[in-house]
Amino acid sequence: MAKLHCLCGFIIYDIQDEDSLGWKGSVASFSSRHHAFEVLLINAGAYIRSVESKTRPQWMGQHYEPNLIPITNHEDVLGDIFSTYLEDTRIAYECEACGRIWLPSPTGSGYYPFRPEEPDTTPRGFFQPWNPTKPTDESP
Repeated sequence: MAKLHCLCGFIIYDIQDEDSLGWKGSVASFSSRHHAFEVLLINAGAYIRSVESKTRPQWMGQHYEPNLIPITNHEDVLGDIFSTYLEDTRIAYECEACGRIWLPSPTGSGYYPFRPEEPDTTPRGFFQPWNPTKPTDESP
C-alpha cells in the first residue's frame, strides 16, 4: 500500500521498508503472538544449547546456507530467530488527523477503520515507541 485515504479526507502514506513511522505499526492476535513466542523460545534455546555443547556448526548447517555460516555471528542468528516473532503480525496505520486506526482485514484485502470515541481529545501516536519509564500526564 502506498497510500490510504482516510474517511476524514487525510491521506496516510506508507513508505516501503520504513518501520519507524509514527503512524505505522503492527498488530497480531494473542494466539498468534503466543504461538510465535513459543517458537522463538524453542529456537533460541536450541541455538544456545548448540553453542554450549559445541555443536553450533551442525545447527548452523541445518538453518543457513553454507556460504553464510562463516560470517554469521551470534547477534545475527538471534536476530533471525527473533524476527520469526514478527512474522504473524500485520501492518496497521493511524490517521494523524482524526486518530482513526486502520486495521487490516482478516482476508488481507483492504483495511477497516476504527475511530476513537472522543476523537478531538484522544492523543495521537498510538504506534509511537512506548517508554514505560517516561512519566505521562495521562490518567488511566
